[in-house]
This record gives sequence, structure tokens and C-alpha cells, in this order.
Amino acid sequence: MFSTTVEEICPTDQITLPENSTFSAVTSAIREGERGAVVFTDNNIPVGLLTERDVLHLLARGTTPETLITPFITRNVVTIHRKRTLLHALTLMVENGIRRLVITDEDGSYVALLNQSHLLRHLEEDLFRTHVKVSQILGNNPPLYHVTPQTTLQRALSQMVKYNIGAIVISENER
Repeated sequence: MFSTTVEEICPTDQITLPENSTFSAVTSAIREGERGAVVFTDNNIPVGLLTERDVLHLLARGTTPETLITPFITRNVVTIHRKRTLLHALTLMVENGIRRLVITDEDGSYVALLNQSHLLRHLEEDLFRTHVKVSQILGNNPPLYHVTPQTTLQRALSQMVKYNIGAIVISENER
């Protein structure tokens, strides 16, 4: 479970639409694809997301079928690289209070949409048992990256990008 990547479990039949789609096109895509959400792309780069819940809110507001959906798209979606682990995906979902992650490749192009149901189907019971040790999750002697409080934010962020990590330890000394 700890080494399974999101790419290994993501569905292959994906729904994408251009961001200038109509409300009618979105509802049709969600209904026909039975996915619960649609990802909007521009040259295969994800630019937004709209869920069934969003559609219900728009219906309640009286949105007409010919309405352009652009102003209602959720922007700044949380993405995850296709080679990241299910554990990392779970962490991102919990930290961001979300149910879906947009999976991207090395170029930032859209690969798939991972939702909490996909993830839960593949999580093992052992993850939730108290006998699981941190070393089992992290592996053998993973590197620990750190910065000092005097490090600039730009440098800390650069390190996080360089090492593809979601957090960095701040320590008072160089050890």
C-alpha cells in the first residue's frame, strides 16, 4: 500500500471540457461519465474543476442550460504527480479538506481525477492500526531536509520543489 502510486489506481476514462463550456455540457458530461466531477483543461493543462455539488448549487440558483460555466469553475485545484504514493494523496486530501485530486504528469498535463472513493478502495487496514510504525511509512533512512529560521522563504520553497517534498523542517542549527 505504501508504495502504490496514484497512477496505478486512477481511472482511465476521464472527462475533460474546455473552460468556456455551457452549463448543459457540464451536466451532460458529469451524468454520462458517472464521475461526480469534470476537470477543465486548456491545452491539456488542468485549469479548474466543477463537482456534482457545485452543479446542484447552480441548479438551485436557477442557472440556465446555455449559461457559460467559466465564472463558476473552482480554480487553483490541488494536483498530485502521477508517481506519488497513495499515502501522499491521502495526506493532501486531509490537509486541504478535499475529496478529489487532479493527477498530472511531468509536464503538468492532466492525467486523471482521483477521488476519495478510489483511494479508500485501495487503502489497507494496516494503515489505521496502531502497530504501524513511522519507519514502515517512510522506508529505510529517508533523507531529512531542513532549513534554519534565517533561510529565506524563496530558498525553502526551492528546496521543497527540488526534492519534491510537501514540508521542510526548520531547525535552529545545521544538524
